[in-house]
Amino acid sequence: MKVDIIIPAYNCHSTINRALASCATQKLDDGDEFCVTIVNDASKEGYEQYADFWNHVMDVQLINKTENAGCGQARQTGVDYTDGDYFMFLDADDTLASPVAVRTLLREMKKGDYDLVMGDFIEETEKGTFVMHNENWVWCHGKMYKRRTIDRFLLRFNLTRGNEDVGYHSVLKNLTDNTKYVPQLVYMWENCYGSLVRGDSVGYKCGYGWRDFVENMAWACEELQARHINKALIRDQAAYALCRIYYNYEECKRELPAENEQNWEKICEYYNRAILPILNDGGINQEFLESTMRKLQRESDNSYIIPKTTFQSFLKKLGFFEDLKKIEEEEADDC
Repeated sequence: MKVDIIIPAYNCHSTINRALASCATQKLDDGDEFCVTIVNDASKEGYEQYADFWNHVMDVQLINKTENAGCGQARQTGVDYTDGDYFMFLDADDTLASPVAVRTLLREMKKGDYDLVMGDFIEETEKGTFVMHNENWVWCHGKMYKRRTIDRFLLRFNLTRGNEDVGYHSVLKNLTDNTKYVPQLVYMWENCYGSLVRGDSVGYKCGYGWRDFVENMAWACEELQARHINKALIRDQAAYALCRIYYNYEECKRELPAENEQNWEKICEYYNRAILPILNDGGINQEFLESTMRKLQRESDNSYIIPKTTFQSFLKKLGFFEDLKKIEEEEADDC
């Protein structure tokens, strides 16, 4: 079996050697192999010297893009230009956690013929502390994908420049439940201040990056609707995302108030694209949203966020209650 390790790279010359070194240490079972593909997302300098150097110890190929399009599109280019049975992603400023990281995921993948296998990953924070992520469906870190399944679903990364992982996985986890979690550390999310996420931490988490998150949530709901997925699954996805957006927005208002107007515009866009179609179809109401909020509160640690507005006020500002009333009046007229 062949595994493609895809490394999206943009101006990461100071860290990519570390990432490649972690690949070079990988030990696979007899009959298995891996290929590393560096996708140069139009960096200022090339990566030929890294590909040439590491080709002495492992199979490395380099793809040079002429226009910078962001990490998601670099990932997609890597998927499109490789042909292994399975693929996984490694950011150019991160590392595989051990010499058996790939083997651990691949063994499990072959054992159950799964569509996706994920392990644990550790995040190094800006403060120098570490956070363990277990069975995390947000990021691409520590995951191996079966190519045949991704091709069958025609699943592709969208055009956003940030938080593309969450949109991709929000769709994938609703397309298949043939997945496996392995409670073993396989990936290190290193702290690199110059990266998109770390370089402007507040701006990314509460501004442009957060708006990309909301965009990805809207895209995922539209994608699921276009695929005619079970309506209950779409409703659950849309409602849960709206509740998360409410809490995140409250944090954004506190941390980066200058972005409030743009953030709210993006929330309204999400509402129109993801919630309103379900509302018009009779698939969602106030009681369901409130029960979803209670579920989120039980599952998440939002204790550090003290909302200045209630969830009901948030829904009112979006026009939810007015829209709900109109639908009820139209249904009464039809009767």
